[in-house]
Amino acid sequence: MVLENLTNLISAEYLERDLSYLIKLFEAIGGLILAYFIFNVISIIHNWRLRKEVRQMKILIEKIDRKLNKK
Repeated sequence: MVLENLTNLISAEYLERDLSYLIKLFEAIGGLILAYFIFNVISIIHNWRLRKEVRQMKILIEKIDRKLNKK
């Protein structure tokens, strides 16, 4: 009877330690996933702005080209 309680206590300690390790691991992985998601959102916004600037430059270059071709 005493041995059964001792083994239950020992296995509960090991189980708790393993679970706390897994929880910390999942928290770290979740943090990495969140950081990756935030990075991608910022990257998408930045690329959208760059594409917008390139389109405006293309329009201006076409206007300059038309003016130069008239002469």
